[in-house]
Amino acid sequence: MTAPGSGWDDAADVAVVGYGAAGAVAAIEAHDAGAEVLLLEKMPHPGGLSIVSAGGIRVAMDAERAFEYLQATCGGRTPLPVLRALADGMVRIPEYLASLARGSGATVTTTPALGNYPFPGTESLAYCEVARAPELDNATEYHAVPGIRGGCKLFSVLEHNVLSRGIRLVMPAAAERLIAGENGEVQGVSVRIGGRVRRIKARRAVILACGGFEHDEEMKRQYLQAMPVLTGAYRGNTGDGIRMAQGVGAALWHMWHYHGGYGLKHSDPAYPFGFPIKLLPIWTPERPGSDSYLGVPEPATAASAVPVAWIVVDQSGQRFMDEYPPYPSDTGVRPSTGSTRRCSAFRGYRVSSSSTRTDAACIRSRGRSRTIRSTVTHGARTT
Repeated sequence: MTAPGSGWDDAADVAVVGYGAAGAVAAIEAHDAGAEVLLLEKMPHPGGLSIVSAGGIRVAMDAERAFEYLQATCGGRTPLPVLRALADGMVRIPEYLASLARGSGATVTTTPALGNYPFPGTESLAYCEVARAPELDNATEYHAVPGIRGGCKLFSVLEHNVLSRGIRLVMPAAAERLIAGENGEVQGVSVRIGGRVRRIKARRAVILACGGFEHDEEMKRQYLQAMPVLTGAYRGNTGDGIRMAQGVGAALWHMWHYHGGYGLKHSDPAYPFGFPIKLLPIWTPERPGSDSYLGVPEPATAASAVPVAWIVVDQSGQRFMDEYPPYPSDTGVRPSTGSTRRCSAFRGYRVSSSSTRTDAACIRSRGRSRTIRSTVTHGARTT
């Protein structure tokens, strides 16, 4: 570590805020490019949302076809150079991840898997994941995560690379704001460590890799069209990086979009998470046998998968949506079908088969399905 200089408590060439998968890779790449790196994580444990994920990385076998697919899915909302860079990177990820895995003896596999939607280029996509991480072979937990899942294996590979490079890590260390110079250039970051605010100089860059705003209720009220939205995501995602970027003049985009499926609210109002009703396989329209079971607990086969056991109707008893979309986590944005309602919000009901009971759900819609929520009260589910 070099001396921070006058007015600063610490210094590095690059300060990376957030130690999930994105922050880990950013720190690794900055280090390998010759930078002195400081990695900051506000929680007392690393991994973010990545460590509890299914661990599958969407990759591509053909960059041109992936570029076509990304253009279709983004609907003109994302600049083409950004999509081009993403498509090119998706092709390189399998070999990149394999190179990171060699040091720990981990095994990386790539499995062709159609895109979630039947758009041009869907056949070019695949999933890349860490199939085996020897360091976790006999583990029953990893950091704050009970049980070993795909995200644990992925993060263990990244953590091995961070540690083997000697990258400096400080946690818990909550970044609060970016420090800018007279001309607006970012010079460093203000971080709260052990109850004290410290000014950390970043001679070359500050990289924000600190997640979304799933656990910031005010930001959800401002940016999401439907309320309430219960989250199943990492509790550390409170929009810190977004606010810090705004503080130095950054513009925002795509703030309205989220993935969310059917879920239940816990009877304890203090419990912050929603419960997904079921993990459903992903399928592709007009492609028989295209089901993907990534993230569905084993055994995950077509024979063992539980079918959708409900329909959703409006107050007149009419169905207005496809209860099982190709990508179940997109229930927040798929169009409704068959309903003439166009009101800002209305109440609907989820009717289950006798084997799963009948319960009610509140649905908010603007011509499309939105958040679906049930509340558990005295053992009976009510709206």
